[in-house]
Amino acid sequence: MHERQQRGLAVRDAALALLRDFRESLSFATTKPDVLFIVESVRDRLEEIQGAPSDRQYFRKSICQVSTILRRQGRHDAARALLTWAIQRGLEDGYLLTELVQCHVACGDLADAEVILARARKRRLAGGPLYTALLIGY
Repeated sequence: MHERQQRGLAVRDAALALLRDFRESLSFATTKPDVLFIVESVRDRLEEIQGAPSDRQYFRKSICQVSTILRRQGRHDAARALLTWAIQRGLEDGYLLTELVQCHVACGDLADAEVILARARKRRLAGGPLYTALLIGY
């Protein structure tokens, strides 16, 4: 196996382990500050291992996985804050925007979901999953 492939597998395995640990740690978080501390910790660690330009596509997906875990546990504010952080750092893509729309819809915040749709359209990032996520809110 080539050195580059080995590095890629090591990065993938490290990210998967972080996501597993994140899910477990989150189950013990009882306060909002606890949740935010855990989210920031996993986010920063993911950035350390997947922040290189060659790994950015994987970093985006890992951030979306963290957000999905948060959203499914009803921690919408933390999920939206994480996705906003990612957008501010240039990680925006259709996958990430779809997750953000799902967060807004889960909170019943259709106006902000529509703003994200307009943003995605403008950047040509809107696709079927994003439209489906928005339609669920209606």
